[in-house]
Amino acid sequence: MSEFNIREYLNSRGVPFFTEGGNTSESWISLQCPFCADRSNHMGINEDGDFFSCWICKEKGSIAKLVMKLERCSWDRARAITGIIIPKGMKIKQPGKVCILPPEAGDLTDLHKSYLKVDRGFDPNEIIRKYGITGTGPTGDFAYRIIIPVYYRKKLVSFTGRDITGKQTLRYKACPVEESVVPCHHCLYWIDHARNTAIVVEGPMDVWRIGDGAVALFGNEATPSQMLALSKFQRVFVLLDSDAWSYGTKLAKNLSTRNANVSLIQLDSGDPADMDQDDVQHLRRVIFGKVY
Repeated sequence: MSEFNIREYLNSRGVPFFTEGGNTSESWISLQCPFCADRSNHMGINEDGDFFSCWICKEKGSIAKLVMKLERCSWDRARAITGIIIPKGMKIKQPGKVCILPPEAGDLTDLHKSYLKVDRGFDPNEIIRKYGITGTGPTGDFAYRIIIPVYYRKKLVSFTGRDITGKQTLRYKACPVEESVVPCHHCLYWIDHARNTAIVVEGPMDVWRIGDGAVALFGNEATPSQMLALSKFQRVFVLLDSDAWSYGTKLAKNLSTRNANVSLIQLDSGDPADMDQDDVQHLRRVIFGKVY
């Protein structure tokens, strides 16, 4: 099996898929077949074997063939996309490759700042200064989003865009895999600012609330590359959203086989980004022995 992550790819393209239900089974995900007039999710993708098959039109083949159809691209282009190998241990082996932020991204507008301040309770100027975020307007592939750069060893390797309207299908839209040096889901957001201890959260805004030492998965499940990176910390605290307790438990259990010092923290409600400053200060004192 290749290291191409079909779930990550489909998410990056905004293609809906299902991991459970009547047309799915273990090691399979399903989606609407792009080869026929399928009105439901009758195409199955085998994640263990990297192939697909439609139960209606009987079309089947490799993942590269599916990507070629979805992208409307050449076979060589599809092979290039699916053949991307994630650097083991997140080591960057493509020194000449660069990631470029969306050309439409620029200074945050009043709309972006209002979202950060009113909706999320952040100081926009502080977030701009520390995390280098930019914003987009009504045009482009990342319209009306806050663009969040992702760095690894001080090198821009990817980015993600957070919707500020509440109306878009995807709250977060990541830089396409083939345009990243290392795709988002194989990075730990803000890892350059964590030392011996890491607080594992789901998203960048959770990191913004907790501060240095927090790292984000860009979701509630860790990829093998992220697991490898987390295993190198002396202490790991898993702090996912309150509705992701089962994912947090699974992550802590898996990490404990690599790192003996793993703790699981449960929130009563919401996510870490919703924590008030007193709770954040208490958390940091307990874990780091200091507020910031």
